[in-house]
Amino acid sequence: MANLKNPFGLKNGKVFHISEVERGRACGCVCPNCEKPLEAAKGSIKRHHFRHQHEYLECEGAFESAVHLAAKSLIAQKRQLKLPEYEIYEYLDEDEVYYDSNYEPFYGELLRLVKHGSPISFTFVDTEVSLDGIRPDLIGYVGKTRLAIEIAYRHPVSPEKADVFKRMNLSAIEINLSKLTQDDVQDWESLWAHICNSDNVKWIHNAKGEYEKARIRRELFHRRERDIERVKSLAVEYKRVSSPAVIQQLVQEGPQHPAWLHTRRYVPYALEDAPNFVNVQTTNGDWIYGCDRRVWQSAIFSYFIHKLGDDTRFSTEHVDSWLTGTVGLVVPDIVKALLRERKKNPSIIPEEVNDTLSSSWKALNEYFEVLCKEGYLVCKGYDSKHKGSRWYKVTLDR
Repeated sequence: MANLKNPFGLKNGKVFHISEVERGRACGCVCPNCEKPLEAAKGSIKRHHFRHQHEYLECEGAFESAVHLAAKSLIAQKRQLKLPEYEIYEYLDEDEVYYDSNYEPFYGELLRLVKHGSPISFTFVDTEVSLDGIRPDLIGYVGKTRLAIEIAYRHPVSPEKADVFKRMNLSAIEINLSKLTQDDVQDWESLWAHICNSDNVKWIHNAKGEYEKARIRRELFHRRERDIERVKSLAVEYKRVSSPAVIQQLVQEGPQHPAWLHTRRYVPYALEDAPNFVNVQTTNGDWIYGCDRRVWQSAIFSYFIHKLGDDTRFSTEHVDSWLTGTVGLVVPDIVKALLRERKKNPSIIPEEVNDTLSSSWKALNEYFEVLCKEGYLVCKGYDSKHKGSRWYKVTLDR
């Protein structure tokens, strides 16, 4: 913090800039800090400033007190300021935060209450006020709404004072004058420009912010409760489509399934006699495509390996799209819905569902791994365009 020359003096209870007074002792001003007489040094070489008359010692707090009073005087006179930005970033479960695809907390909300540099005009500014044992530098009024204004040079607002504002739920800001330069106090306009720069202002407390935080938390809580109830309903349906009874029904329907009726023309076996390489147990493979696993595995083997043949390349994503498009198989919507919910917020997925929930791609990759071990395929690496998908190449050199 630079040792700046004092440009402000006090006369008859009013603050004067050095440019507004006569030279020397005729200025009639006293020090705002110690109230000893000042003289106006207005020579032709040095920058004009106030100094204590020679029979008095210069006091250490002269500049701080002077600029503090000057700032109060300006704000009270102009009755306006520019506010810094005020944002609320509120979310549930601080110890367990989940993020969406944009890396925003799923049960969170960012709300900007005040835009940086927003102007505020006061109907009245009170320079003499006492609140709950403290004395704010200023209180600005906008109708019945109050804003406490603190001016800091060497000493920022104490935690104790800030706590009073919070306890009273009184909005308060602090204007930081610690970076003032001599040029910033060369005239009233320069000082005002510094005061009105919202980069030099910070929020101590925002009364509306506390209300909005509580509102947001209530809304987030109710949103999560609604989501939990919705996921519970999804979980019931998930358990049904993956139940042993449904799986047994798919096995019974297998020989008459449209996909099998098409595939059987190209394979030398009946469904009940399907060889091991098209009867591979995979995660959720017994129901994930709405058919017996032998149906979808036979469709893949007969087309991609038997028909397209050696050196054919395909990806997990490609095969899944082919099964659900060309072949007409259907992955239950309930699986897609639960996977979306888990991606957004895994904490609301019931444990018994989460332990078994997986996409159709997992079933495919597990099947292809077996075919790789059997020598039908070679894994060529991950699919850079589709997370979870892999590339494979057919190799019949067994």
